[in-house]
Amino acid sequence: MPRLDEFGCQHLSGTAWAYSKLLLLDEPLLTSISAASRRRLAEFEPQNISITAWAFATLDVEDGPLMHAISAESLRRLGEFGPQECANTSWAFAKMSMLHFPLLDAISSAALARMSSFDHQGLANISWSFAPLGMQNDPLFEAISEASLTLLTSFLPCDLSRISWALASMPYFDVPLLDAISA
Repeated sequence: MPRLDEFGCQHLSGTAWAYSKLLLLDEPLLTSISAASRRRLAEFEPQNISITAWAFATLDVEDGPLMHAISAESLRRLGEFGPQECANTSWAFAKMSMLHFPLLDAISSAALARMSSFDHQGLANISWSFAPLGMQNDPLFEAISEASLTLLTSFLPCDLSRISWALASMPYFDVPLLDAISA
């Protein structure tokens, strides 16, 4: 912890990711990573921003100042976000039950523009992230459904479950996709 000021942006997000991947909740370390990250968030690559959000959400660490800083920086730089960064960031906010309309609307627009670049995991994760927050967005779900139909054979069981759950949780009902998942 005393050396976190020496860490690069990738090192800060990578350390948070490693602890979350191992499900090791070291609150003093995470508090220090949060403070160091907030000071340098403008220097983070989009991947580092989304990984940091994902890590804190995975460990259920409710760090309002960090998440508000992440949402502000994400909004500022969303044009640089790829599919994985969109999915990870929206997933993190959904996991923490943080309904941030401007960020989620912007992620939805960015995802729509990049839908052809999403893989099976990204499609499942972004659909799941909007459902628990009750964010009904028919154009987004139509695009997710269309893209999912073309990639359905590559979906893992967890992806099929996530996207089925998301469709069932939203008032959006896509018979062709649900029939394809069933088959």
